[in-house]
Amino acid sequence: MPQKTKLSTKSCVYISLIALFAALLALFVTFGSISSAVLVHHLKTNSSNKAEKPYYTDAQIEQLYQLTLNDDSQSYTISKYIGEQKKDIHVVIPAKYKNLPITQLGNDLFSEEDENYDPIFEVTSLTFEKNSNVKVIQENCFYATLIKTVTIPASVEIIEKDAFGETDLETVYFEPNSKLKEIKRYGFARSYNLHTVNLPEGLKIINPYAFECDDIINLVIPSTVTEIGEHAFYNCTKLESVKFAPNSQLTTIGNCCFQYATFTSIVFPEKLASLGSNCFCLSRNLETIEFTSPTPPSTPGLDDCSTVTKIYVPAESLEVYKTADGWSRYASKIHPSN
Repeated sequence: MPQKTKLSTKSCVYISLIALFAALLALFVTFGSISSAVLVHHLKTNSSNKAEKPYYTDAQIEQLYQLTLNDDSQSYTISKYIGEQKKDIHVVIPAKYKNLPITQLGNDLFSEEDENYDPIFEVTSLTFEKNSNVKVIQENCFYATLIKTVTIPASVEIIEKDAFGETDLETVYFEPNSKLKEIKRYGFARSYNLHTVNLPEGLKIINPYAFECDDIINLVIPSTVTEIGEHAFYNCTKLESVKFAPNSQLTTIGNCCFQYATFTSIVFPEKLASLGSNCFCLSRNLETIEFTSPTPPSTPGLDDCSTVTKIYVPAESLEVYKTADGWSRYASKIHPSN
């Protein structure tokens, strides 16, 4: 019969201490989990209930801007900047005034000039308050300002004529879920340092001369754009790439749209129905053009495209393109796409 091992008093004490420690540890973990859950819930509750503090008080807004109550009596337009006349002005556009949304920025808001045609306000930076309600940026609003970058709020639906014309802009971004529908004539024209712009899905019309700029390098046209006006990207002498987003709805491209561009090839979307004259005039690097529409877009002709060696079209439409008005003179260059 095996002999029973008798535990010493010291061993019993050690075992008891280990059991006690394990029990305390279990209690600590349980309590800690409960406390953490309560703390997280408390933080979430406080976070959701805590209102976002406005950047400006109403009194501060009145020291900077003149505001006009809109016809709907439910929103305001900032009609004039009355802040200090100085250099290096950092502009913040408030979201609300008297608890009503600010939905429009008025004409010539920061573009006033003195008798020598020098700007009165030297605006060097522009920020929109979080949850901005601005829907319309009116004509010449930021014309000739010195801002270098801007993020357009998702609420903006229309950018009017020359709103950002002749600025020092280098980059233009649009917030996610942008409601922008139209960029009017000269919207960003002659902002010659502009090299990056991420046009948002939802945009429908790019009007004439909207981006007459030198430095844009790459361009993606959103699928929702239906019309690009004449000279829209005129004189973009560094434009190396133009792509159209999948499922493009584009039907119309105006005259001289990509004049002076430097890309070597371009593929047009299937729904393109009208292509203006001189679209690629003086685009000396262009070698190949591809059309994906089975029906040749109406065009007066691809004038001054001597560098183009091949025009690709759907194989089933090869003869249709070669004999169509405006296309027959290029028959020798038209080939079936792969």
